[in-house]
Amino acid sequence: MAKKSEIAGPSDQKKDRLEKYSHVVGVAQLRAVQVTSVEFNVKPEFFSDEADRSLGYVVIKGGQQFSHEDCVAMAFIGFEVAAKTGRKKTLVCKAEYAVTYDNLVDCDEEATMVFLNRVAVFACYPYFRSLFATLDWAAATSLPPLPVHKEPAVKSPAEKGRMVAKSAPRKKVDN
Repeated sequence: MAKKSEIAGPSDQKKDRLEKYSHVVGVAQLRAVQVTSVEFNVKPEFFSDEADRSLGYVVIKGGQQFSHEDCVAMAFIGFEVAAKTGRKKTLVCKAEYAVTYDNLVDCDEEATMVFLNRVAVFACYPYFRSLFATLDWAAATSLPPLPVHKEPAVKSPAEKGRMVAKSAPRKKVDN
């Protein structure tokens, strides 16, 4: 019969997972953030009625890959910004990114996937925010900057893999 000290309890398993995750955090190096796809579309109606316009963005977490032999991991992240006038989308901007981390020597695969799931969005969101600002300027749509991306507090099962953020409707101000 196994002694009590030989049986790993829940707290021992949690401690082991945290140590493995901490190792990944300590050695991971961001190698690249690469845009792989961009789509931008503005309908003429966008320019005609801004009183009832709302703006929001969605983060879509795609797949993840980890190569033990190359000590490299990748996450695929998508973003979509939509401006709606009423219920109709009048502006859409979509982009997809590949985020690559290397130097993952002796890293546990599960801990690496947890790391990617947590940090890859934050690694590439500033690039998307900049891309959107550039396209906004080029299209003369005069939208506000996208908000700072924050980690959601609680995810419902329906939102797993998607993060949604919406800004308040823009009101027309007469001077």
